[in-house]
Amino acid sequence: MTHKPYRILSLDGGGTFCLIQAKALAALFGAHTPGRKVLSHFQLAAATSGGSFVLAALANDKSPGDIIEKFGTEANRKRFFNRLPFWQRWISVLSGGQLGTRFDPRSKKQFIESTLAPVGQQKLIELGRDNTLPALLIVGYDYQYDRAKLLRSRPDSPAANFPRDDGHVTLAEAVDLSTHAPVNWFSGLSRPAGSQAPGYWDGALTGFNNPVQLAVSEAIGNGVPREDIGVLSLGTGHCMLLSQETPAAPELRIERQTPGLLRDLVKVARAIIGEPPDADSYLAHLSLTGAVPAAAGQTMDSPVIRCSPLIHPLRSDGQWAPPPGLGSVAEFGRLARLDIAATADADVALINALIGDWIAGHSQNQPVRRAGAYFELHEGHWDEQRCCEIGYPRFADAKAAWQRMCAAPLV
Repeated sequence: MTHKPYRILSLDGGGTFCLIQAKALAALFGAHTPGRKVLSHFQLAAATSGGSFVLAALANDKSPGDIIEKFGTEANRKRFFNRLPFWQRWISVLSGGQLGTRFDPRSKKQFIESTLAPVGQQKLIELGRDNTLPALLIVGYDYQYDRAKLLRSRPDSPAANFPRDDGHVTLAEAVDLSTHAPVNWFSGLSRPAGSQAPGYWDGALTGFNNPVQLAVSEAIGNGVPREDIGVLSLGTGHCMLLSQETPAAPELRIERQTPGLLRDLVKVARAIIGEPPDADSYLAHLSLTGAVPAAAGQTMDSPVIRCSPLIHPLRSDGQWAPPPGLGSVAEFGRLARLDIAATADADVALINALIGDWIAGHSQNQPVRRAGAYFELHEGHWDEQRCCEIGYPRFADAKAAWQRMCAAPLV
C-alpha cells in the first residue's frame, strides 16, 4: 500500500459493538490522542448509526480512550439503551424479547446531547466551515420517502443532489436520527428541531450500515482522483460460523432456520444489522482500483483498509474451537448471538475479549473479499491464509498498511 493524499474514515453502525471502533482507534492513533488530532489524518469522515456517535465524539475532541470509557460503563450504556416500562414494551415481553421496541428514545437523545456538548449543538454547516475538521457525512433513513438521508457538513458538495440541504441540523440531531433503530429497539421517529419532515430512522435501514461505498462515491463526486483515495474502514464485528453439517458444537455452527410468520418478522426486524458489510467494502475497492485476483490462492492489497474482527471458530488439533481468548464454547455462542443493545458488563466482557483476541492477532481480521469456501479444509487442514483474497488477514497487517498509506508512523 502506497501513500494516499486523500484519506477517508468510514465507521459502521453496531450499537455497543462500536466499542470495537474506539479500541481500534486507540491501537492505531493512541488512546489519549485528542479526537480532532485523529480526524486531522482524514479529508472526509462518514458514519452510520453507532459509528456516527463515535465520529461526533471525535469531532468533540474526545480521545479514543474517552470513547472507550463511555461505552465501557454499564450506567452509560443503560442511558443510551434505557429499557421502557414493561407496559410500553408489551410486544417484546410477549415475544420473549424477539420482537417489539424496548428502549426509551428520549433517554437516548438526552445522552447524546449531554455527551456531545458543546460541539453537538453546532449546526453541520458550521462544522463544515471549520478547517480543522474533515467533511462529515452521516447516514439516516427518511421515513416519508423511504430513502437514504445523507447529512453533510458541507451541503454544497458537488456529490449532493438538488435541491441541497441547508445544513441546519445539529451534530447531536444528526447522531440521534442516524441511531434511531426501529421495530426492535426504539419507538417512533427522530425529528430534528424545526424540521417539517415526519422524521427519520436509523441509517442502517438504507443498506449502508457500512458507509464506505457512499464515502468513496462522495470523494469521486467531488473530483478527487481515484488513485489519490485511501480508506480506513472500521467495522463492528462480523460472524463467520460453520455450516450446519460440520461436525462441531452447535454454538459454532449457523442455526438451521425454517420459515414461519414470527421467525420471518424477527428476521425482517433484524435486517437492520444483518446486511453483510463485505459487499460495500468490495464495491469500494472496485470503484478505486477495478483489480481482482486472477486465480484461486492469489491475494492482493487494497486502498480500502478494512479493520473489523471476525467472530469465527478455529481449527486446532483436528477440532473446531473458539479462539483462545473467547473462553468456552458456550461463551462463544453467546457472543455470536449478542444483541447490538448489549448493556450488561458480562456481555460487554465478551466483546472486549473478542477485541483483545483480534488486536493480538489470535483471530482474523475481516477481508475486503474473502474466499468463498471460508472453512473448507485444504489437504486435511484449514489454511486461514487462503481465506483472504483482498485485504488484510490480521489487524497488525491492516495497521501496517494504514501507516504506509499515511507515509508516517501514527503511534
